[in-house]
Amino acid sequence: MSKRGSGFDLAVSVAVLGAERSRT
Repeated sequence: MSKRGSGFDLAVSVAVLGAERSRT
């Protein structure tokens, strides 16, 4: 995970978290 992909990783984490919360 390079500094360049840090923003992408964050977006993915937020998206996954949102999807999990939406499912419940």
